[in-house]
Amino acid sequence: HNTRKAYRHDIRHYENWGGRLPATPEQIVRYLEAFASSLNPRTLSRRLIAIRHWHAYQGFPDPTLHPAVAKTMTGIMRIHGKPKEKARALTIEDMKKLADYLESVNSLASCRDNALLQIGFLGALRRSELVAICIEHIDWKDDGIEILLP
Repeated sequence: HNTRKAYRHDIRHYENWGGRLPATPEQIVRYLEAFASSLNPRTLSRRLIAIRHWHAYQGFPDPTLHPAVAKTMTGIMRIHGKPKEKARALTIEDMKKLADYLESVNSLASCRDNALLQIGFLGALRRSELVAICIEHIDWKDDGIEILLP
């Protein structure tokens, strides 16, 4: 749902700029050049994907596959692209501080949060894996727990 909403927004942005649908490769190159210095290259890439999907769903040839469009995006990435900023990794010391703090709060919510954080951290689980755990997925062992990830 969020992806479709973002694509609709991207198509509206292209049309509000003056772009026509179905688009030509030349129009798309001009659009990319118009926003190369003001929009993040990743945003422009997503806008291209939205335009590509619009053409596919409407049964029109895809102008985003034209070599001029690819060459323009390569140039934009080279000049304006920056590596995605990544968050610093959580260390075991950080995790101990979080666990100690949550334990000191001594509430049902902090107990739950502490358990979720520790299971997620120590199991190296993704958010989606963590929230999908059901009680029947947990097998209690003498030395800990075993969690089934269906």
